[in-house]
Amino acid sequence: MKLGLKRGLKQLLLRTAIFLALSYLLIPIIIDKISSYTGLQLLGRFNYMPMVFFSFAFLFIFVLFNRASLKEIKEYKQDMLQSAVFVFLTASLLFVYFVIAYIPKSIGFPMNYDGIVLTNIVYFSAIITLGIAVFNISFIKKYFRSLAALFIIFSIFFASILLIRQSWMFFSSMITRITFFLISLTFPNSRMSVGNGDPTLAIGDFTVIIGSPCSGIDSLSMFSSLFLLICIYDWSMINKKKAAFLFLIGMAGSFIVSILRIYLLMVVGAYYPKFSMGLFHSNAGWILFVIYFLGFFYFTYPWMKKR
Repeated sequence: MKLGLKRGLKQLLLRTAIFLALSYLLIPIIIDKISSYTGLQLLGRFNYMPMVFFSFAFLFIFVLFNRASLKEIKEYKQDMLQSAVFVFLTASLLFVYFVIAYIPKSIGFPMNYDGIVLTNIVYFSAIITLGIAVFNISFIKKYFRSLAALFIIFSIFFASILLIRQSWMFFSSMITRITFFLISLTFPNSRMSVGNGDPTLAIGDFTVIIGSPCSGIDSLSMFSSLFLLICIYDWSMINKKKAAFLFLIGMAGSFIVSILRIYLLMVVGAYYPKFSMGLFHSNAGWILFVIYFLGFFYFTYPWMKKR
């Protein structure tokens, strides 16, 4: 019996590792390589990587709330036909995403607000179908209530972010000014522009627009949501005053991480502009956020709990 449980947990961990590798590494790399090979560019202000934040947070909270039953999960066979069908659906959705997010700019067609929302929905739908392909429907049925509840919460959260983004210019301008101060210490040829359209930063010939995805709103919203959900889950064990203090510290740290991302983007771009605006631009944000979030809770959570 114990051996079966161990195999079931080991199988689940393997599936999770495959899902993470595909969604966080392989898919972004493939999209980046295709865009480089075809010469197509991602539309100005839109960045699909916030969907990685959502999927990471979704997975993290799901495991947190179901950790007891997941430890006891039993081994089940992979339905290869079912997986093949959902892999095909994932590939189809990613193709649609690529067409919507990249093609319009290449033909001079501007992306409007509805188009940005649509690209987010299509990409996240691809991540969902990929999850079904890896874990299969039997697993989804077993945890349907938990998954459905989280999906509703995250849908509301996503809608809230779209509303909060209306104030992105304030945050982008602040990040631009702070980052300019930092890069000007080592790059005398750095420049910035704030107040005349979108904020911009430049080092020599390398220039970037600090638009809405670079404003830090996504990471602030994600951090606050994860922090509050974890506090709610362990509400009786949490010291409320300490939690409030750490929440403010954590939000400030999350904003600093956003500044660090832009700073590194500029420094890397000064020497390797194509890499900086390609793979680095797409992945640096979520990597820094994951490292920061896990590190923050690893060191602060024990202190936040009641003694």
